[in-house]
Amino acid sequence: FSTPCPVWDVQFSPVGHYFASGSHDNSCRLWDVEHDQHLRSFNQHLSDVDCVQWHPNCHYIATGSSDKTVRFWDIRDASSSSCRLFCGHIDTVNALTIDPSGRYLISGGQDKLIYVWDIAAGKKINTLQGHTGPVWTLDVSPDGRYLSSGSADGTVRVWNTSSIWEKSSSNLSKSKDEKSQTKGDRNELQTENESFIRAPDNPVTRSDRAKESTRSNMYNIVRTFRTKYTPVNMVKFHNERLILAAGSFALPLMT
Repeated sequence: FSTPCPVWDVQFSPVGHYFASGSHDNSCRLWDVEHDQHLRSFNQHLSDVDCVQWHPNCHYIATGSSDKTVRFWDIRDASSSSCRLFCGHIDTVNALTIDPSGRYLISGGQDKLIYVWDIAAGKKINTLQGHTGPVWTLDVSPDGRYLSSGSADGTVRVWNTSSIWEKSSSNLSKSKDEKSQTKGDRNELQTENESFIRAPDNPVTRSDRAKESTRSNMYNIVRTFRTKYTPVNMVKFHNERLILAAGSFALPLMT
């Protein structure tokens, strides 16, 4: 199997017969193990495709790119056009994973952030903060209860996904309830909001919201594992309770 440029990531599909690659020429290629030539190419990214991830149903591939976006592709679509575009990262997307239910896509980036996306809605529903370096690898446990992340900051963090999923369900439910209101209800709500804005009893500042978000993220973190000097390039759940991690050993700089 050959491509005209460097390949940054390769992932086999859950069934094992097909695999996908992401490369320096801004493309993701679909292959099968019985042919030397790729079956299909997906080419809408504007920069390197740095990571690829299969959906559990084997019909979709997610790709993360140096163009700061994540795209979702239906491999059955002959047009090879992406069916979802997720924007939010402010730097390269380094890592992707999808939970076992196939509902949530998680992305980690050079911006040190982890975003959780609802695939069907095409919306970001949570942001996880805590790493002090680029996030290079992600994985969800087989039972979907935990998310692990590895970073250039030399840590592996384990997150409790139950609160993350619950928050997303609450947000989407709230959104649907608001859309189902009648026009009269919306006008009444608007009037109430206007009166609140004119005379707020307990104004919430941007810094207050940031502190609340940080506290919420800390509650989501189950455990932090630290290496001495080693950036973490790969994490993988072996089972529900055992995580494998790998990295390149780096000696501390002598001053």
